[in-house]
Amino acid sequence: MDERSPITRPAPWIFAVVYGLHLFDEGTFAGGLAHWSTEQGFYFTIENWLVANAISICLVVVAVYLVARDTWPSWVLVSISVHLTLHAIAHLGVSVWWWSLSPGAISGLLLALPLAIWCLCWGRRALEPRTFVRAVLIGAATFQAPWDLLVRLLFGLQFWSS
Repeated sequence: MDERSPITRPAPWIFAVVYGLHLFDEGTFAGGLAHWSTEQGFYFTIENWLVANAISICLVVVAVYLVARDTWPSWVLVSISVHLTLHAIAHLGVSVWWWSLSPGAISGLLLALPLAIWCLCWGRRALEPRTFVRAVLIGAATFQAPWDLLVRLLFGLQFWSS
């Protein structure tokens, strides 16, 4: 890692705070993401949202704790940044697609995306190219939305509201 990068690495704890605020926005704005999604015609229950996000917030908190203690490498923050970026893009994309503001879109745009861009800029300058690419790929692979769709397809679960 090149510590001479002119961009400082974001403090790990900021990721947990931003993700927590994002989940609060996602869970409460306009009745919450599950309610809003179902109104748009995409079947998504509060139980789906709670399970996916309970796992996600626990993983983010553990990861940033381990990075802060230098137990895990800093590139893990780049993976979290990719996850946050995809999360923000998904909220903005469905907001445009359904022409309705998705719960989580505001915090995704105003909190998660700027933090992610900051960390990605830091990582691009500070990390070895192979490490940066690996971190980006891991971040993309951990994004929940494609996994949710895959599980629905594999188990024949409902996609659209009745």
